[in-house]
Amino acid sequence: MFLIIYTLFSFCLLIFALIMLLVNPDGWHWLIHVLLLSSGVVNTIIAVIKCKRNYDYNLMIEYEELGNKYLEGNGVNKSYKAAYDYFLKATNLGSMYAMHKIGYMYDNGLGFKQNYKEAYKWYLKAANLGYANSQNAVGNMLENGDGVEKNIHAALDWYILAIEQGNKLAKDNIESLKGKVDDNYYYNRGYDYYHGENNTEKNIYKALRYFKRAAYLGNVLANTYVGFIYQEDKVMTKDNEEKSFNFFLEAAKKGEPYASNEVGICYHLGKAVKQNYSEAFKWYEKAAAKGSIAALRNLGILYKEGKGVAKNYIKAFEYFEKSSLKGFVPAYFDLGYAYFYGRGTKQNKYTAVSWFKKGVEAGNADCEYGLGYCYYYGEGIIQNTNKGIDLLKQASKKGIKNAKELINKIENQ
Repeated sequence: MFLIIYTLFSFCLLIFALIMLLVNPDGWHWLIHVLLLSSGVVNTIIAVIKCKRNYDYNLMIEYEELGNKYLEGNGVNKSYKAAYDYFLKATNLGSMYAMHKIGYMYDNGLGFKQNYKEAYKWYLKAANLGYANSQNAVGNMLENGDGVEKNIHAALDWYILAIEQGNKLAKDNIESLKGKVDDNYYYNRGYDYYHGENNTEKNIYKALRYFKRAAYLGNVLANTYVGFIYQEDKVMTKDNEEKSFNFFLEAAKKGEPYASNEVGICYHLGKAVKQNYSEAFKWYEKAAAKGSIAALRNLGILYKEGKGVAKNYIKAFEYFEKSSLKGFVPAYFDLGYAYFYGRGTKQNKYTAVSWFKKGVEAGNADCEYGLGYCYYYGEGIIQNTNKGIDLLKQASKKGIKNAKELINKIENQ
């Protein structure tokens, strides 16, 4: 009703502007009437388009409902021909549902001889438009070779698309494939494409495709890689954050340490989930127990900041030291910082400098700032302001805020 009123109003505006332009075409009135006329034309066109779309949509729904009534004999005499005719009319208006139903009729021989090729054709039309039930049906036909050449790899891809839209049948279909196809093959191919190994050109999209196949077949490491790929996407969207978290969580539930640490990070930073330091601490502990040296450092950070756990510098130092001794470079700065200020351990600026140096050798920007600071002020090492400034500038270029602030302070003295 609103669209009809809007269309009539726009049309009246158009007629009024046209009359006024003819009656009074002179002077500045002419410009006003032309603007009104243009507005009337544009509004009328928009209104007509909206009305047409609304009419087509309602008609499409009506055809779908009539098709179902005749297909099932619901309130009318069952008639496959009438059902097909109404579904066909709905497809002409863009109905994915009707495309799927026609595929279903050919698939099951309802109203005409069973024809898998025709069924596949109609399912594929709807599947390509994003209809989950058809995506599952296409996967099923590819898996069994009904109306199309058998292709398990392609079947998996369609099942995955359907699952990601919440189709439960597709999930069951993948479950039935476990043990029949080798998830390790998919994982290894994904690994080759991700790292560009074994004479394989690096291709992140192909890597994701293979990893997802393996992940949905239950490969834990593949879940973790899928999580990393979504996380590393250059155009990071909220949707990608959620996908990344879900794949990490799936692997973390099965005890994968890298994934457990990433789940902890998501809770720690509030990425894809509500920030929860206690949950972060729980997942970091699980990851650390399974051997994640990154999680050891993250536990140290929570103890240092008193987030999700009571502040405890001694505990923080212990975790920073464990992580550093196992070779986790980002922890070198935290350990050096603890020694520099005597947080959780006896103050020792010379030892702090030694850890900052190790970090600089490994290219760590935080350690460049730490060592630059020590050189500039002569803390724990013989003072060398030039070396200090060089290191601080390096750290500043890499985005270390404290280094940038100190450089500005030095330059403005």
